[in-house]
Amino acid sequence: MTSQPETVEGWQAWQIGLRSLSFQVIGRAVLPVLDARTALVLAETLGFDTRAVALLLPAIEAGVWAAFAQNSPASGSSEDPDP
Repeated sequence: MTSQPETVEGWQAWQIGLRSLSFQVIGRAVLPVLDARTALVLAETLGFDTRAVALLLPAIEAGVWAAFAQNSPASGSSEDPDP
């Protein structure tokens, strides 16, 4: 199942979320991190609806975490050649 933004504000928030996403290495784990401060500054700079972006970022982050957890080696959905 895939989801797409259905509004201009949703599309803007999605674009900002993608551009604000980074990955941090903690021990052997690589975790997704969405930097909300960077996201809001970027949204404002681009003239996007910052209120909508602020309201939608938590849902975007939750989706990123869910997809990451589903596709991580610990979930059993992918093969890890070196356990």
